[in-house]
Formats: sequence, structure tokens, C-alpha cells
Amino acid sequence: MENKTRNRKVKYHWGRIFVATFILLFFILFVIVLVIYRSMQNDEFRKRQELDYSFVEIFSQDQSDFNSVEQSSQQSIEQSDQQSTQQSSQQSTQQNSQQVQDSSSVSANSSDSPTVPTQTTPETNSQPAAQGDFSNTLFIGDSRTRGLQLYSDLSEATFYTATGLNVTSAMTKPIVTDAVGNQLTVPQALKTRQFDKVYIMLGVNELGWAYSDVFIDKYRQLVQTVRQEQPNAIIYIQSILPVTAEKSASDAIYNNPKIDEYNRLLQQLATEFGEGVSYLNVRQSVMDAQQNLPADASVDGIHLNQPYCLKWADFLRQNS
Repeated sequence: MENKTRNRKVKYHWGRIFVATFILLFFILFVIVLVIYRSMQNDEFRKRQELDYSFVEIFSQDQSDFNSVEQSSQQSIEQSDQQSTQQSSQQSTQQNSQQVQDSSSVSANSSDSPTVPTQTTPETNSQPAAQGDFSNTLFIGDSRTRGLQLYSDLSEATFYTATGLNVTSAMTKPIVTDAVGNQLTVPQALKTRQFDKVYIMLGVNELGWAYSDVFIDKYRQLVQTVRQEQPNAIIYIQSILPVTAEKSASDAIYNNPKIDEYNRLLQQLATEFGEGVSYLNVRQSVMDAQQNLPADASVDGIHLNQPYCLKWADFLRQNS
């Protein structure tokens, strides 16, 4: 009897040890998984910061270069205008002198000779007409669209852009400054003016999101908002531009297979909305034969340099 009691106590004791050990191991495993998850999140955040900082540096440097070029161009234009004015003045003086001489000659030779009227040739505009009018056009996007604003010749268009912008922050982050200095969100700014065309490019900052359906749902809400506030505008959902082959092969987040997946979802979204919303495959304007962004198109493998921003702008003129 005593042995049975002792055996029960031993079994009970070892059972408690087993349960305690199991709980301890489960807790340790949970902590390990949590640490790994937080590490991955921090790594993703760090990569995004590096991209944002690198673009800010590129943007600042190129803005300085752009201003220098713009000043030089303005000086050249002013010099050219001064020279043209001087030449026109000289030609006008010579023409007046010649007319006076001709008039004197005619009156001296014969009073019966008919006067021949002077024919003037109308001036023609030597500059070709613009291929596309973007004066009443809006672009919504992240740092890539901000690069288009800086590098392309679409200066007449309006841009609502911010570095790091995504489909969620586009609805909530004040990125637009109005005429009196107030900071507005995109939905608020859309109420202040009506546009003919609205181009949207977002998605590169969402490539690290765990669920693609969340991305497309948020994108759908943004398009619905634009459609509601701009009922007469044509809305273009632009495809996400590719990254370079090197960037795609070395990065678990910013890679072309993930971009292709998102672009298929965006194309389906445009079809879902139907009339008034179109999918615009702008990636083909900058990709190489392997459907990657060429190595010479970007410093960091993601953001376009000026020649490729001009290719992007030319594509928009020809296809929208």
C-alpha cells in the first residue's frame, strides 16, 4: 500500500515537472519567434529609410543641378532676346531708310507711275505644337513620381507627392500645401480643384506588406475617393515600374516578381472600375529586353534618373 502511494506521488511529481518543462519550452520558443519577427520588421524599416535617405540626397543634389541649368538657360534666353531685339531694330531702321529713298526716287522720276503696294509676309510660329496638354492634370505618387516632377518637362502639371507615400498614408498624411499655407491630405486637396486627368502611381513602398489583398483594398479606396471628388476626370492607374536586375536578385522585398504580382492586381482593379478608369502599363517605357530596369537608369536600382524620367513622360504623352 505504501509503495502504491509512493508511486503515485512520484508520477504526480514527474508529471508536474513535464508540464512545467513544456510550458517553459513553449515560452522560450515564443520569445525566439517574436525576436525574429521584430528583427525582420526592423530590417525592413531600415531598408525603407535607406531608400528614402538615398533619394533625398539624390533629389537635393539634382535639384541644385537643375537650378543651375535653369539659371544658365534663363541667361542664355535673355541674351538671345536682347540680340534679337537689336537685330530687329537695325532691320527696321534699314527698311525705313530704304522706303524713304524709294519714295523719293519714285516722286522724282514720274508723278504718273502707279504706286506698287508693299506686301508683308505673316510671321509663322517655328515652334512645334505640344504633343500633350498636362496643364489641368494631377499626379499622385511617391518618390518616383516626385522624380518625374523634378526631371521631366511636365512642369505645367500638378503633383501631390511625398517620399515614402503609400496607399494608406495617401489618404491620411498632409502632403499638399494650399495657397495660404495650410497642409492638406490628398482627399482634402481634391475638393479644391477639378482636373481633366489624374495619374496614380503607388505600390513600391507596399512591396513588403504581408498581404497583397490589403494593398489592393487600400488602393481601391483611394481610387474611389478620387472618382468621387473628380467625377469628370479620367483616372489612370499606372503600373509599378520595375527595379534593376541586380536589385531584384539581391532584395527580398524590392524585386520584380513581387512587382509583377502587384501589377496584375492593379490591372484587375482598373477593369473592376470600368469606364473612366484605365490601367496604363508605363513599365514598358523604361524596361529592358528582360523586363528589368536597365542598370544605367538608376543610382539605387529603384529611382529613375533624368533620361528615363523623360522616357516615362514621353510615354504618357503618346498613350494617354
